[in-house]
Order: sequence, then structure tokens, then C-alpha cells
Amino acid sequence: MDAPELEEDVRVQRDSGQLLADFEQSLNPFLYNIAAPNAPIRRRVRISETERLVSLLENFQELPQLLDPYLPRFVPTLAEGLLTSMPRQTSKLPSTNADLLMPLPRAICRLLYTFCKVRGEKVIVRFLSTEVRHVDLLLFAVEKGTMPNDDEAWSWEQRYVVLVWLSQLLLAPFDLVSMSADATVDETQTRIAGLELSPDVPAVAMRSIAISLRFLAASGKERDAAKGLLVRVAIRRDVQDLNVLDNLIKWALSSLRGYEKGQSIYRYIGILSFLAGITKISLNTSYMDQYLPSVFGGVRSLIASADKGTSELYDSAVTRELCIKILRNITLLSLRKPDDDFVAEIVDDSIQYLFDCSGDSSTPVRLAASKALSRITLKLDASMGEEIVSMIVERLEHDIIWPKFNPPDHRHDRRFSRANLDRVKPQEWHGLIMTLSQLLYHRSPPPSTLRDILVYLFIGLSFEQRDTLGSPIGANVRDAACFGLWAVARKYSTAELEAVSLEYLVDDVEIKSTTVQTLATQLVVAACLDPVGNIRRGSSAALQELIGRHPNTVTKGIDHEGKDLITVVGYHAVALRSRAITEVACGVAELSVQDYANSIMAALLSWRGVGDKNDRTRQLAAEAMGRVALISAPKEQPEVWRHMASIIEEVQKKMLGLQINQSDERHGLVHCVAALASEMPGFKDNSQAAIHKAMERRGAYSIFEKILLLVNKIIDAKSSAHFLEQDHGRIVEATATLILHTFRTFCFSGLLPWLVRFPTADMLPRFLKLESTSKLLEAAYKNNCFTEHQIGLLGCANNVAGLKTGPLPEFLSKARSYFEDSLEDGLIEDPELIRNCVRVIMIFSDKGDREAMALRWISSVTVLQGRHSSWKDKKRGIFVAIWAVFSQEKHLQSRINESMHDRWRSTVRSNSGLSYDLDTRIALLQYLAESDVLDTHAHEFEDMVAEGLDDYHLDPVRGDISSLVRIAAAKAAGRMWDASMSSPNGLHGVSDMALGKPNGSSIQTSIVVDRILRLCVERLDNVRAEGRKAIIPLLRPSPETSVFLDAPVTSYNYFYRVLNAGTGGLLNLGPESTWNYGIMLAGYVTSAANGAQDVIRNSRAALLDYCEADPANTDRVTKALYDILIEFQKKDDRVLIATLEIIAFLFDMQVMQTSKSVDFSKLYLQIQQSHYRSTNVKKIEAAIRCYGGLCEVLTKPPRKLFKMLMHPYPSMRKVAADELYNLGGLVEKTNWTKAKNGDEDRVWEELERDGGWEKLVIGAKGE
Repeated sequence: MDAPELEEDVRVQRDSGQLLADFEQSLNPFLYNIAAPNAPIRRRVRISETERLVSLLENFQELPQLLDPYLPRFVPTLAEGLLTSMPRQTSKLPSTNADLLMPLPRAICRLLYTFCKVRGEKVIVRFLSTEVRHVDLLLFAVEKGTMPNDDEAWSWEQRYVVLVWLSQLLLAPFDLVSMSADATVDETQTRIAGLELSPDVPAVAMRSIAISLRFLAASGKERDAAKGLLVRVAIRRDVQDLNVLDNLIKWALSSLRGYEKGQSIYRYIGILSFLAGITKISLNTSYMDQYLPSVFGGVRSLIASADKGTSELYDSAVTRELCIKILRNITLLSLRKPDDDFVAEIVDDSIQYLFDCSGDSSTPVRLAASKALSRITLKLDASMGEEIVSMIVERLEHDIIWPKFNPPDHRHDRRFSRANLDRVKPQEWHGLIMTLSQLLYHRSPPPSTLRDILVYLFIGLSFEQRDTLGSPIGANVRDAACFGLWAVARKYSTAELEAVSLEYLVDDVEIKSTTVQTLATQLVVAACLDPVGNIRRGSSAALQELIGRHPNTVTKGIDHEGKDLITVVGYHAVALRSRAITEVACGVAELSVQDYANSIMAALLSWRGVGDKNDRTRQLAAEAMGRVALISAPKEQPEVWRHMASIIEEVQKKMLGLQINQSDERHGLVHCVAALASEMPGFKDNSQAAIHKAMERRGAYSIFEKILLLVNKIIDAKSSAHFLEQDHGRIVEATATLILHTFRTFCFSGLLPWLVRFPTADMLPRFLKLESTSKLLEAAYKNNCFTEHQIGLLGCANNVAGLKTGPLPEFLSKARSYFEDSLEDGLIEDPELIRNCVRVIMIFSDKGDREAMALRWISSVTVLQGRHSSWKDKKRGIFVAIWAVFSQEKHLQSRINESMHDRWRSTVRSNSGLSYDLDTRIALLQYLAESDVLDTHAHEFEDMVAEGLDDYHLDPVRGDISSLVRIAAAKAAGRMWDASMSSPNGLHGVSDMALGKPNGSSIQTSIVVDRILRLCVERLDNVRAEGRKAIIPLLRPSPETSVFLDAPVTSYNYFYRVLNAGTGGLLNLGPESTWNYGIMLAGYVTSAANGAQDVIRNSRAALLDYCEADPANTDRVTKALYDILIEFQKKDDRVLIATLEIIAFLFDMQVMQTSKSVDFSKLYLQIQQSHYRSTNVKKIEAAIRCYGGLCEVLTKPPRKLFKMLMHPYPSMRKVAADELYNLGGLVEKTNWTKAKNGDEDRVWEELERDGGWEKLVIGAKGE
């Protein structure tokens, strides 16, 4: 669970001024019609504007205190607007735009409720008016607004705000009789069944009680406001004198007893909330003393009768929570008189009920029970408080399974890290740990009880269980434990904590640590590795509290950057989980190996690390394990190798103890061994004497041999039933990663005995010092290092080949077969992993094995072409392997070239069994672009890249799926040019592509450049973006280039620079270069005709400005459009229709008419042929518009346009008639959608007889 890069509270704090200024500027126009004279208040406002203001306020839920300076202005303004708008009689909503408006009072109450939600009701009510003259107005408004026949019924926000305001007004310090001018009461509105009130009760109180009881049965937020108003009325002295409180209590208890199954539970929840509120507000008074036994009996009866008919009511978590609050308040009230007879019964029953509720399935119920239990404990004497703490500890220990020592001696291992929590109930643990934390926060447990409390807080801080679906549960337990440890650090002194002995309760690595240091270590581990971001931050805050409250007791250390523990484990540093695992955990390990590194490694091997549910998190934990292990290792060699080997052995033992369904743990542990192997250090001192000394003193070869034996055992697990079938792929991929990293150990294992055999050789130290060697040993081997250092590598390989038995040849054989089988089965999908494995396996295999393995892969691609399509999903990794082999085995390059071209051609063959193999085409180009092949042999695969750029296959269902192929081809083209630009030979391996040499000279173009430019301007945004990336190596440094690279791919600047690429100096092309402008324009027309609105607008504007800038540009564009029209006549309607539309557009813009490169009579014939016998409406319409433009340039009108007046499609007749009408023709006299045969001939003859055609053309040109 990671925090976002820009956290919400940081964003709100940064933008708060702007957000609140926007709200303040919008508030007055929102309430008042400032455009009208005297700015009257509005009747209705836009719903959208209301929601916008609400959204501005909701931004402050993380930091509500930022609103405080503005509340004195905002809240009174809204309250005044609400009072002003209430007396106005609003008519019904208008029939037009009724769904866009809302009444102003409703909008104001929505904003006031949002303020209450964000900042809190108790804060907001302080800014509401306390003038008692508003009581009548608010009472009348809420009574009228809640009538069933009211035209504009109130929303729940209106009811909530008005009831809260009334509660505030009833705090007035004088009698209610004087608050209202109306002393009469409508009995029909105030009559409540079962509630008898004195006729002397003031009208304000009577109306307030009636309104409260009405909304006490509501299901929404207004129930809480109604409860507050009822409680506020009931506790007033002048009302109590009239026995109102007594009557309300009796009414509430009798109503609870009258519940029957099937009734709505909200009324009874409201009654319970009233009892909870009235008992809470009476804690410091004697109002409720006489009612305590009756209320306690009523609630206990409700609880006891849950199985006898009220289970539906009691099943509600809200009911149980309210029962807890009532019992808590009654118990606290009773404890003021501990000598009363019923007090002991109330206390005992309440505490027992609260313990039972601590394991409730509802989190709010558990929290309420824990808070209630802690508050009651604070009121008890010390001995009873200790007894409650002991009861909590006993309940926590009840279901824990403690392992026995080995050999068994009837004693259990009580170390908290060994506790087995499989039988523990997580809900009960959450409630009990939260209760302990609440008690610690109030410093209720004496220091003598801290030993047991700390143990269970430590267990709770690492609590984790899995549900039936395998998802982790227990985050709330860890959160509660974190709160408890923070309370311990805050409330207890250093001496009290140091006096606590944790002997036999902590791991061996922590026995010598003090209690405060142990507490700090556990918090550090949680802050670095806990999956939940709030717990990581909470642990960080608790750690800082501990260090600040107990100075000089925690190892803070200083790392190489001068940071101490507080800085490394900062509140913001641990927000991002990936950073907390890979950076913070390793940084803490550097501070102290004894105090932190060992505990972090133990946690990384648990559920918080390699056992996490997320694949990526397990890999990060494995990487961190390797780094921390290296940090904790001795600094001398080969002791460091022995240390790493021991950890690998420990991990391998944990793997042996896994169950078949623990695939996550197995996957993480395999990655852990791989990370440990990758972190295995090399020779710090590469001198020959140092290597001999290390071998003679410590026996480094035996250490490497041991590591290889362990890895061989892990590889052997593939054929055993160690994991489920669905988890096979990721575990195989992890094992392949292990094989790759183990080759570093393999190199050392081969080099050391080779050095023994040739002690006088001086070549090895030089070999070890080379940078390329270190890259090889870190699995980053590149082909161009092989020729330079092949002597040393072959010496190592020959030495290994000379060994007949042992772990070295066994490892090589198993690694080769494992990788090859996994690749054939399609279980390895990571391309980079496949490439690296192929490189190292090829290096340490003899020529025969290398060639046989490569030929099997080539044969697999060749033989299986055209078979079932599922092959492409399983074995795409073979393409990666073949491209990797191409770079290393020169004698197989021609064979690979032929095979891959055949496979490429088979993806579109009709007789191959696959109509169109999209995935294979993408894979071939994608992995070609990622390989080293294009660095040296680009000319051999340039045709494949060009064909990929020309792929415009349309799927009937999915549309332009081939855009993915074009994107992959664009990446391949960019790789070709980028590699050649960086080559020291300028153009080595690339035939005649358009690449600028480093010295600024330029060369000829290739077939790829035209197509990449087409991709830069075609319809799809993502394709245009990828085309621009690909062409970057060809760009000439200039201001135009900067504009082109910075402009969005939908902008005018972008399209104009591409159109001007050949003549504006954008591309670094030679003076003799010739490239087909029409190919680029074939993509451009799709954007200008079929793109999004902004793309169409910007691309057409750029095309128009480009043509108007130079007549030569116009000739170039129009000639290219004519060529496209001929080329795509029978080819692709998508481009053909777009071309026709752009030709019509250029005619409309008077650009096409100025062209000198197009024969318009031939253009007329081509347009006729383009829609011959076509049923495509868009094509025919575009052609008609082109005919309209041709009328201005042809000496005789195109008869085809007049024939279109009788087209079989009436819509096309209308288009043709509109086109002729715009040209001034006499077609308005006829309804051409209902025309008869011969009507168009009549119009034609009239034009010829009257010379109308010449007038028409002259008129059109004049316009």
C-alpha cells in the first residue's frame, strides 16, 4: 500500500489559498443575483455550481484546520442567506431545466453540512447566530418543509442543519416560555403515541420534542441532530420541572419493550441514541441518578432477549454500539456512589458484556467496547484495574500455541516471535489490543504489568492471518498495537521501561538489548516492512516519540551520508512501500547490524517480506534481503562468502518446510536466494597473491561448491510436487533468475581451481580487473566484450569442462536443461531475463551444445509456423532467445535471418492457418528492437520493419489492432537509427538509412523514413507520439526541432513542422536524398479527415498555411494527393475517403484551384472511378464535394455531378443539389429527394440553352 507521489495533504496545503479564494469569490454571486438591481437573494441555483463549491470544501478533509481563519466569514454568510431565503414562498420548479436547478435553501444547507462534515459539527455551530428570534422561524420552516404535501420537500441536509441550529439556540439561559411569540400549539402535529406531557410545557419545547421524535426514527444523519435537540430540551431546568425528562425516559423504555420482529429498527436505534445521549450529558450531574436501575434493566433486557425475538434489532452493529455507550455511561454514573447495592451488579455485568463485545465482528463495536472498558477501568481502584489487565492478558494468551524447546523438557518457547497465531481470533485480538492501548494511553496499568503487556504488543505489531481466499487480515490489530507502543513511549519513564525484563521473551539477537532498544527495533521493522502505509507511518511516529522521550537509550547511528535513525526512518520516507523496503530498511541496517540488521532480515523472511501476497513486493523484499545480508556480513574474504552461504542454507531449509499451497512463500524465497547470490561480493583485492592467500586460509572453493549444491537442490524441485500448477510459471521464472545470478558463483568456482593449476599465470589478475569482467559476473554481459577477453573465459570454461563430476558440471547441465525446458513450455516471460540467461549459458557451453540448443529453437519457430494460435501465447520467449543467439553465434546468423523472415511472412499468409497473427508480429518486432541485432545487422531486417510500418490490418470487431504492430516497428526503427548514431563507425551495419553522422554530414534515405513520417501524422495519438520518438535521431539541432519536440502531438505547431520536414531543415537528410512525400501525406489525411475535433482543426490549419506559404508547397501537396488517389483506388477505402475529403477541403479553401501540378480532367476521371458502383455513403458524399470544386476549374461542367441528382440514395441527391445551389445553379425549383427521371436532364439543358453554365462558373469564381 503505497502513498501517491504527491500526497493529498501536501497538495491541499499547497493549494489551500487558491481553493479558498475561489470559494470566497464565488459565494456572494452564488447567494445573490448581483446583476439585478439591489442584488436580491436568489430563489434557485445551479446544481453544478453547488457541487463545485462542495468539492472545493471536501479537499480539506485531510487538513480541516486550514479552514479555521475563513469560518468566521463563510458560515455566518451562509447562515444569513438561509434565514433570508426561508420566509420566501417558492413556486414549483420550472418545467424547463428543472433537473439543473435546486432551491437556494437546499444548496446552502448542503454547503453547511459539508462544513460540519469536514471541520466538525461542534466547531461550526459556534459561528451560527444565537439570537433567539430565529427559533420561531426555524421551527416553522422545519415543520412546513417536512409536511407530506409540501411542493418542495426538504432534503436531509436541510433537516440536519436546522435541527443542529435549533439545538444551539436552546442553550439560551432563560426560560423557553419567553422565546416564542406564539404560545399556541397545533395538537395534531405534537401528539406522540405513548408520551403524555403536561399542558404547561412551553410551545417551543413541545414543538421541538415533536420534531425531534419524528426524525428520531430517520435512517439518515438527521437522526443524530434530532437526538441532540431532544437531549438539549430534556435537560433544561425549566423543562425538567414539568417532568418532561421523566416522561421521556418512561416513553423510551416502554417503546423498547414494545419492539416486535418485522418493525423498522431505525425508530428503536433513535431511542437508544437518545438514552446514550442523555446518560452521557448527565455524567457530571445527578439528572439520571434515579433512572439508572430502570435504564440498565431495559438495556440488559434488550441484550438478553436478543435470541427471543429482538435479534433483528440487536443484529445491527449500531444497536450494539449504542448499548455499549449506555452501559458505559450508566457504569460511570454508578461508580460515583460505590456503596449502593446495585453498583456491583452494574459494574460486573457491564465489564463482562464489554469483554464479550471486544471480539465483535464489527470494528466500530470493538472500538466502542475498548474505549468503554478503558474508561471504566480508570474509575476503578488499582487492584481491580490490575485484575482487568490480567483478564485481558489471559484472553490474549488463550488461543496462542507456544512451541516446545528441542529436546522437549516440558517447557515452552515463550519468545514472542515464536508465537503461533493460527487459532487466534483476529477480531477479539483487535478489541483486546485496542483496550490495552487505551489503558496505556491513560497510564492505567502499573509498571509491574508492562512485561506481559509489551510481549503481546510486540506480537500484535507483527500479527497476520490469511482468510479462506488467502488475503491477509490483521492490519487493525497491528494498528492498535502501534498505538499502544506509542502510548508506552509517551506515558512511562525510562527507568520504568528499563526495569522491565524481557529475558526468555525475545530472540537471541535481542537478548543483550535493553527494553527500550527492543521496543525501538520492533518499531523500526514495522516502519520499514509493514504492508499498510498508515502503520508504517504510525510506527515511525512512535519511534520518534520513543527516541525523544527516552534520550541516549536507542542506537541511532550515523550512516555514510551523516543521517541518523530518526532521519532515515522519517515519517515521509516510509510512505512509499517500495522505498521503505529497498532504501529505508537497508539504510537502517547500516546504522547497526546487531540492533537492526538481524531483525530486519528475520522479518524479510516472514510474511512481511518474501511471504507477501504481491509478486513485486516479494521481489523487492528479496533484493533488500541480499543487500542487508551483505551489510551484516564480515568485511574480510572469504568470511563474507561463508556468511552468505549460511544464509542461503537457512533459506533453503525454510523452503523444505513449505506446504504445497504456500506458493507465494516459495516464489519469494527463490528470489531471495537469487538476490543473495547476486550480492555475493567479488575479489576486493584482485592481486594474485591475495587470491592465493584467501584460498589457502579459508578454502573459498568449498564455499562456492556448497552454494552450488544448494542451488542444484532448488532446481531439482521443478520436477517434484512442491507447488500448485497455476503457480508454476512465476516460480520457474524466479528459479531462472536464481540460475542467472548463480553464474557469478560459477565463474569464481571455475576460476579458483584454474588458478591453482596455473599458479604462474599472470593473465587472471588482469582479467579480474577488467570492467567487462565485472559486468559479466553481474549478469550484464554484452557480446562485444567476448572477443577481447575470450582467453580468460575459455580458460574458465575449459577448466569446468575438464571436471567430470561435482557440483560445477552438474549445475551447468541442470541450468541449461532447466532453462531450455522452461522456455519451450512458455513459462518464462521476462525478455531481459531470457536474454541474460541465453548469454551466460552460451558462454559456459561448448560449441556443440550451443549450436544444438540454438537449432532446436530455430526449428521450433520454423516447424510450428501456421499451427494452432495458442502457440504464440506460450512461446513468445523463444523469439527473445533467438535474437540473443543471433548476436553471439555468427555462423547461425543466416539461418536465423531466413527463419525469422519466414515466420514473419507466415503471419499474413492465407494458407498458414492464421488469417492474421497479431501477437507474433508484435513479438517479432518488439524483441528485435530490444535486442542487439539492429546495432550491426539493421540492413538485413529493414524490410521487416518497413512492412510492420505498413501494417494497417483492420479487425471487424476490434478495429485498428495493427496499430500495435506499427508502434513496435517504430521502436525498431528508432533503435536502428539510435544505435547507428552512437556507433564509432557512423553507419556500420546500416546500409543507406537517413542518419546524420556525428560530424554533421548527411546521407541518403531509406524506405523506413517515409513510413515513420507517416506514423508521425496519422490519426491515432499514441502512434504519432511513438513516431516522433523514433525519428529523434534524424533531427537536426535547431529551434524548429525544439518546437517540434515540445509541441503536443495534437497541436498546430506539431503538424506544421512535419509538413515542412523535407524543406524546413527539420531532418538531417542529404541534398541528394529523395523521399516519397505522398507516403507521409497518406497518413496526414487520416488525421485531417477522421481525427478528433482538435486534431482535424489543427491539422487542416497547418496544411492550409503550408500551402499558402509557397506555391511549390501547393504543387507538392496536390500532386501527392492525386498520386494517393490513384494508389489507393482499389486498396484502402480508409485512406481513399480521407483523401477525397481533403481535396474537397482544399477546393473550398481556394487552394486546389491554384495547383499547376495536377491535370484536373484526369483528377475528374479518378474521382469518378473512386466511387464507381460504390455503396459507401461517405465516399460518395466526398466525391460530390470534389465535383463542386471541379466546377470552378473545368471548362465544361462535370456531368457526373448532375447525374448525382438522380442517385438511388435520396440523401446523396440532396448533397448534390446543395452543392449545385452553392454554385448558383437552378436546382432550388425541384425537390430532388422526390425527383423523377429526366429532371436532371432538364436542368442540364436549361443551363446549356441559356448559357447558365458560364454564368454559374463565373459567379462561383467571383465569390
